Amino acid sequence: MNIVIMVAQLLLSLTILVFVHELGHFLAAKFFKTKVERFYLFFDFLFPMPHVLNFALWKKKIGETEYGFGWFPLGGYVSIAGMVDETQDANQLASEPQPWEYRSKRSYQKMIIILGGIIFNLIFAVMIFAAVLKIYNKEYLPAEQLRNGGVMVGDLAKSLGFQNGDVILKVNGETPERFDDLVPLNILFGGEYEILRKVNGAETEQKISIPSDFYKKFEKNLFYPFYHTVSVENVVSGSAADKAGLKMGDKIISAKNLSVAHFDEFRQILDSSKSQTIGLDVLRGKDTAHLTVNVSESGKIGFNPGFQLADSKYKMKEYGLFQSLKYGASECVKLFTLQIVNVAKIFKGEIKAKDSVGGPIAIAKGFGVEWNWHRFWLFTAMISVALAFANLLPIPGLDGGHAVIIIIEAITRKPVNPKVLQILQSIGTYMILALMVYVFYNDLTRK
Repeated sequence: MNIVIMVAQLLLSLTILVFVHELGHFLAAKFFKTKVERFYLFFDFLFPMPHVLNFALWKKKIGETEYGFGWFPLGGYVSIAGMVDETQDANQLASEPQPWEYRSKRSYQKMIIILGGIIFNLIFAVMIFAAVLKIYNKEYLPAEQLRNGGVMVGDLAKSLGFQNGDVILKVNGETPERFDDLVPLNILFGGEYEILRKVNGAETEQKISIPSDFYKKFEKNLFYPFYHTVSVENVVSGSAADKAGLKMGDKIISAKNLSVAHFDEFRQILDSSKSQTIGLDVLRGKDTAHLTVNVSESGKIGFNPGFQLADSKYKMKEYGLFQSLKYGASECVKLFTLQIVNVAKIFKGEIKAKDSVGGPIAIAKGFGVEWNWHRFWLFTAMISVALAFANLLPIPGLDGGHAVIIIIEAITRKPVNPKVLQILQSIGTYMILALMVYVFYNDLTRK
């Protein structure tokens, strides 16, 4: 059942994104009065062989365009008149170009038609990120609220040189606006933090460098707001916490009759109580419960902590529509930039392709075994950006490859021979197939 849920989420996400991508091509072509012969979700042939197993599950012709659902459940396409692609070869372009054909359009019109899918994928990602912020994160913690007291740091942050109470001033030269901006995506591949730290009572500005391979070590919860409630995410079965009656969702109010304002305080209490039995006061719903728990020799009781902001210490700020769109665009740009940096590092040999390239299996696992709409839409937005980036690569057959042809034709002021386009299309198709085989193999052999 778990596999079914993962696969279902992957197929739904890809179906939505393919539709959005092809809709971009379709609307751009229609805008420039270019004939679109077919608009199909899924292939109605055995990709990449357009003349093998040709049949559709459903089709209907409306005006000059045939709309349909193919049987091959990956991908989709729009067939634009006068264009060499996976559904149309050079032999069909032997006649003189007609006004309604792609090949008769101006270079800038061709470019917009070709990049329409990429543009729509990026716009769609921005809209998803904005909607997720507005729906699931109605409020956010402004970074300026952390100026009083700074942040509490996790073990990984401590190993990098951070200390409890540090105030984050800038991350890679940018001033963070939200608490979530303290760990942007681009920091995973190296960068620099500018912090304010109290040393012997005096505030001093310092810089902390982040290594280029930080993505290998990264884990969530690098920083925490200094004041927060310690909650229980899950309890280890058979542990001291389990035997004491600690339950998921409990909030730890005090330990050994000492109030707990944040996890660091709770950890200090446990470290000073190794091999002892202590009392815990927890908030369970609206009720308070007192528990007795045995602390191990290592200072642990057996649960994974969660963190909830102390509302009395911080003032939250609500997202507006403009701000949601702004952050949606920001996340989209960061993800797209991250793809560029990733590819550059692969070519430089700084990271291995097999460690950074994931296929359908890896993506499906990312969705998880439970159907969580919040996570589904976030992953869909990330895949949408990745799809836009992949299609922009200058590989024959992809949108980026077609864009290169348009540029060449604009410079030489003459069209590329359709026979040459057909050869390039075939080369590109086999390159894509080889890449698909590689990512599947990489998924299956990934440890």
